Amino acid sequence: MAKSRLDEIKNQAPRMYEVLKIISDLQSKQVVSTGLIKEEIRRKGLAISERSLDYYLNNLKSRGLIKFRPFRRAKGKTRKVRLNIPKDWISRL
Repeated sequence: MAKSRLDEIKNQAPRMYEVLKIISDLQSKQVVSTGLIKEEIRRKGLAISERSLDYYLNNLKSRGLIKFRPFRRAKGKTRKVRLNIPKDWISRL
């Protein structure tokens, strides 16, 4: 079921799939927060606004592909983001 959702996202919403790939790449190195995702998007030069990013993250959560956990950092409140699926599913597609 989740694999079909991934296929659907890849074909119909490629920017959302890019955000999912960024989460997967960052998760292998460190704890992923929404701020780190924003920094990686800027570093890669993707044209994704903060509003769109929030929409993508909420959409991925509603599909059961990621999960959130709120936490506080020195710079304010943010959310930890974790994949709810194996990382290799993303790299294979």
